[in-house]
Amino acid sequence: MFIPNFFHKPLFSIIYIRKRRRVFMESNENIIIKAFITKCTAHVKYKYYAKKANEEGFIAVCEKLEEIAQNELYHAFALLKRLGFDESSEVNLTDVVEGEKQDIERYRKLISENYNVADILEPIIDIDLFHLKTAEQLLTEMKSENAYKIKKCALCGQIDKSGNVLKPCPKCGYNK
Repeated sequence: MFIPNFFHKPLFSIIYIRKRRRVFMESNENIIIKAFITKCTAHVKYKYYAKKANEEGFIAVCEKLEEIAQNELYHAFALLKRLGFDESSEVNLTDVVEGEKQDIERYRKLISENYNVADILEPIIDIDLFHLKTAEQLLTEMKSENAYKIKKCALCGQIDKSGNVLKPCPKCGYNK
């Protein structure tokens, strides 16, 4: 099955797994994926620009760039949801594990091919190994009984140990 090179994360390969009967993506999906990548890139760039503006003392510019970056992030979320990635936390953590493994493998390969990037990629690999370990631990804990089944209401602080984290708060009715 053909998967374009820029879709290196498992997140994007799931599209192909779900649609095994189709060899190529529909053009609408392709457009949405490209828009998603553009919005993610814009979010990161604008966050960086905001950091730079803050360092230079342009606090108002920093605040506006932070706001714009946050808008870009929510646009990316909407596009991701449109692509069908409204999955369970277990599926999402599995995606994180696979993505970190792929990143580590890719970075090690680049270093071994004598690219002059070891100075920046080796520390990133160390951090990604930590991310991988953390995601694997969270996934294991999530699969165990009663793990992460306690809900605390963000409004009134009520603790609910019923295990149903999707229901509204029994005390105040808040549904977040």
